[in-house]
Amino acid sequence: MMRLIRNSKAFTLVEILIVVAILGLLAAIAIPNLIKAREGSAETACKMNRAVIADAIRIWATKENKSIDALQTKFNGKTIKDISGDGVEIYFDPKDAVCPSDDTQSYTSTVDANGLITIYCPTHAAAPVG
Repeated sequence: MMRLIRNSKAFTLVEILIVVAILGLLAAIAIPNLIKAREGSAETACKMNRAVIADAIRIWATKENKSIDALQTKFNGKTIKDISGDGVEIYFDPKDAVCPSDDTQSYTSTVDANGLITIYCPTHAAAPVG
């Protein structure tokens, strides 16, 4: 009786399917974590942008000798895009006036009775910076 000896170095279909299944499982685990990390870094960048803008407004107000009343008139409830063009933007990069998570949303600003400047983000509304 003659026996066929198979001397193949190729992978079988089952082996390939197992490898694909393992890769799919690893991707299913990794992708949500990567998305969370990306949003976390965008939120941190947003917080830093708002801190820079608040500092820029403080520097501008100090150099221009602006009173708290003048600051409240200029900045309360206005977006950072609205105040650009009045000299404030020389203290920060205007591209920082929008949230990295949603570049269509401009930050808004408030000034309280003590002159505390707070910058709010529409996307990360729960985390004002001032």
